Amino acid sequence: MAVFTPTTPHGATEVLPLAALYASPVLALFEQLNDALAHYVAAERDLREVDCWDPAFRPWLTDSEEAHADLMQVLAELRDADAYHPDDALLLQMGEAAWAVPSAETGAECRRGVLQLQHGLRLCGLTRHGFGSRIPGLIGQADRHLHALILLDLQGWDAACEPAGARGLWI
Repeated sequence: MAVFTPTTPHGATEVLPLAALYASPVLALFEQLNDALAHYVAAERDLREVDCWDPAFRPWLTDSEEAHADLMQVLAELRDADAYHPDDALLLQMGEAAWAVPSAETGAECRRGVLQLQHGLRLCGLTRHGFGSRIPGLIGQADRHLHALILLDLQGWDAACEPAGARGLWI
């Protein structure tokens, strides 16, 4: 019969202390931003399937307009917020990039927003976050929602109207 002998010292198996999960208005607004983005993407996805206008689709249109208004309100609040924690600066930068995508009216403006998103993601990868930090997850979630929104816009893009040399401009 085998004798149980631990091979790992007790100190190595103790629970690691979690980094303090800070609370700031910017973090709360960024969480609201992710919720608003998810709702807006879902509403736009519902409307994407509508190929002709029918009064039966009015609730979907109303839902999409309300989701867009909520998203823009959260983005405006995030743009006006002040940083209270070192990680807030990165969240505020991603908020600026998030503002650029749904408010873009041209391909160049959308491209600028995508470049800001990519820059923020690179900074997030280079920044050391404490064990248990929610910052990388929040930023990744916002990035996925914004790219889903861009892809929904691209599905309605007419390639015949695309300027010469503009292929691949969006992503």
